[in-house]
Amino acid sequence: MTNFLLKSPRLVFVHLPKTGGTSVRKALGGGVERRFFGHLPDSFRHLSSFAVTREPRARFLSAFRMFKYGNKLERDYYSEPRWPDLTVTKALDVMEDSKVGFDRSQRSLAWNLKHHLLPQTHPFNCLEFAKTILRFESLDSDFSCLCSDLGITAELPQLRRSNGKQFPEEPWV
Repeated sequence: MTNFLLKSPRLVFVHLPKTGGTSVRKALGGGVERRFFGHLPDSFRHLSSFAVTREPRARFLSAFRMFKYGNKLERDYYSEPRWPDLTVTKALDVMEDSKVGFDRSQRSLAWNLKHHLLPQTHPFNCLEFAKTILRFESLDSDFSCLCSDLGITAELPQLRRSNGKQFPEEPWV
């Protein structure tokens, strides 16, 4: 995944897709010093680091809805539906297809979808390097505690919220 070395506060953010990461970066000022894809150099592992995780089914459905229906962030790449005829079955097929990569080295819809659906614990995501784990389901309070620990004040916006049905009853067909 994309790991960010943030400028201020200087810390590492392990960004897992569909866990509110765009909102978190925006709240922390958006200042990125460096990006690392699928790894974190040893020289930065001593810094404070955090990640946000999300209940896997809700995360899957959020990614599915983003590709199928788009999102609510104006002028964002995903504001328009990217795969309008996507079904849950097709998304699961993409996840299981060994010929479809996830590292974004190939720009294709299937690779991009798999990148967003890759399990949070997959080594590429570098979750093991996060010293603090926030939960999407309690992100407002968890983020507030993180900011307090860092001695900063930040307001968490809601960005990239998916369009379409927002309920867990999304059909798994």
